[in-house]
Amino acid sequence: MAWDIEGTKRQIREAALVEFAQHGRDGTTIDRIAARAQVNRERVYRYFGDKAELFSVVIREEVDRLAEAVPLSISVPEDAGAFAGATFDYQLAHPDLARLVLWEGLTTSGPMVDEVARTEIYRTKTATMAAAQRAGLINDTFAPAHLVFLLISISCYWTAAPQVARMLTGDASHGAAERAARRRAVVQAGRLLATPPGSPVPEEPAQPGRQRVPAGTGRLAGETAVIAGASSVVGAAVAQGLAAEGATLALVDHRDGLLADLARGINESAPGTAHVYPADVTDAVSVRAVIDRIAQKHHGIGILINQAGSGTWNPVLTADLHDWHEARDAGLGAVLNVTHACLDHLVRAAQTGARGVADIVTINPGRSAAVGAFSQVLRKDLGERHVRAGVIECGSPVSELVTTEEGLLDPQDVADAVVYMLTRPRHVTVNELSIRPTD
Repeated sequence: MAWDIEGTKRQIREAALVEFAQHGRDGTTIDRIAARAQVNRERVYRYFGDKAELFSVVIREEVDRLAEAVPLSISVPEDAGAFAGATFDYQLAHPDLARLVLWEGLTTSGPMVDEVARTEIYRTKTATMAAAQRAGLINDTFAPAHLVFLLISISCYWTAAPQVARMLTGDASHGAAERAARRRAVVQAGRLLATPPGSPVPEEPAQPGRQRVPAGTGRLAGETAVIAGASSVVGAAVAQGLAAEGATLALVDHRDGLLADLARGINESAPGTAHVYPADVTDAVSVRAVIDRIAQKHHGIGILINQAGSGTWNPVLTADLHDWHEARDAGLGAVLNVTHACLDHLVRAAQTGARGVADIVTINPGRSAAVGAFSQVLRKDLGERHVRAGVIECGSPVSELVTTEEGLLDPQDVADAVVYMLTRPRHVTVNELSIRPTD
């Protein structure tokens, strides 16, 4: 059996990340890293050289992930707030990075091993800020490099010095309200820093009901969500719910007219949020092409919402085999097609995205045992890669296929369940959620 060299390297890097973040480069040993990775210490030396080189590889990888997950684009002061908020989210999901940087500063004098390459990342951000200042779009009181540093600082110090944050504001580890308040402060401070003197500072508007949160904010801000079967009334309700949490939507279905109407309604209040991708989800080739287009355009996919259709079953004694296959394809087949096309993108998003996790949620109104079993397989195989898989077992919601509402769920009930699953903390997975009407 061939040795999985890349898998072993990944285990070593992950173990080293934990050790270096907790103890610093000089506070741990190759033996401890090897023990945590469950590999022979000689493999650490073979693949990464000495401890200093391994530390350099780990911190560079983490910095690259942050740069990819949170790019800087400035056209209005609100964008500075959005960047600060997205950086705050990423640091909250990946607290080891800030600790690595602090240890590096404490233990390293002079240039870093890969300082030239890492400096280029910051030069790119500084150039973006300088261009916005020259165009008169944002405050030019600060030097562009100083403004970038200030935005990074207000975003990261909450994670870098949690004890100071706790002494000032109390423990936020179990308090969603305090975490949200910290994020709002970061976003508003970013806007203040970027607003030209004498100009009104953009305020974060109130968010009643299902109104979409401002760009760059919301619990799912920065995430691209693929919603398969989006033209159904349930899919539309889910789309509205995810838009309200700040997600970018890729609406996938074969009924492009209904998709266009849905996207138009969402984009009236939040331009650029919803995007239409017509596709027959029972056609694996078509689905693959569309999913790849979505990932390329939106720089990844972090959320997948599946809907297991029930198809139309004719009496079994009169239906031919083709009818049976059509019913199967409308349910499990479509779920398999879309999930398979999205898998690589979801795994990548879990590694590099601001939330530190990706999600697959399958709505299963027919309570299909096959769909439930498939979700269990996904949980088992993808959990260690931080891709959460959950299924919502529900009775039939009101839809265009149902003529009476008696004893049925409202589509909004299902959408609320989806949002609940997606917005759990990174360490929480809701494997299965069962909802049904009370009456």
